[in-house]
Amino acid sequence: MLNKFLLILLIFSLSLFAQDARIDNRNIDQRGMWTANLSRRTSPFRIVTSVPGTCTTKEVVQIESTGKLYYCQSTNVFVEIGDGNKVLMFEVFEDATALAIGDGKIYIPIPSLYAGWNIIAVSAHLGSVVSSSGAVTVDIARCAAVATGIRCSGTVADVLSTNLTVDANEDGSETAETAAVIDTSNDDLPTSGHLRVDVDGAGTGTKGLIVQIVIQKP
Repeated sequence: MLNKFLLILLIFSLSLFAQDARIDNRNIDQRGMWTANLSRRTSPFRIVTSVPGTCTTKEVVQIESTGKLYYCQSTNVFVEIGDGNKVLMFEVFEDATALAIGDGKIYIPIPSLYAGWNIIAVSAHLGSVVSSSGAVTVDIARCAAVATGIRCSGTVADVLSTNLTVDANEDGSETAETAAVIDTSNDDLPTSGHLRVDVDGAGTGTKGLIVQIVIQKP
């Protein structure tokens, strides 16, 4: 099991959260995730010169000239990610690490500041090798601890009613034949809880996995 993860919060600045590992800017640059100055070269988002006129998925794009981020709220409607919206990004498997099926590939503690915020969009992106056959499928769950304090030992609820999918020979979920669907009854971030990322399908030969989640202040 991967023993460290990277959480990057993007809204014209970065806030880093790390569990069981020390994450610094040098490590981020070396792993090609995201440089401290939001380098467009390493951006995991689709780079565009202007806000697209059409969209049919919950993708996030970045404007090349300004670095601003927008997400597709609904068909053909892009919304700027401003003070009321933030992007959380998690490296589930490092870029050159083979994917493995299983629950709890990463656990993300929810800062109290964001308790109650709503998940409004999700996406997944692969690393150095895409699947040559078979889809990569990813589930996200929210969970709480019991009195003993063990993470996700209490109630677990699936955030998605239809899981994230990255089709064979594709590098991101935006082009998936079946789009992910968020369960609106389980879309709010838990107080003193965690998000858990599960890999239900690893494809064939796939390496590297990043999951990004857009949250919105209610």
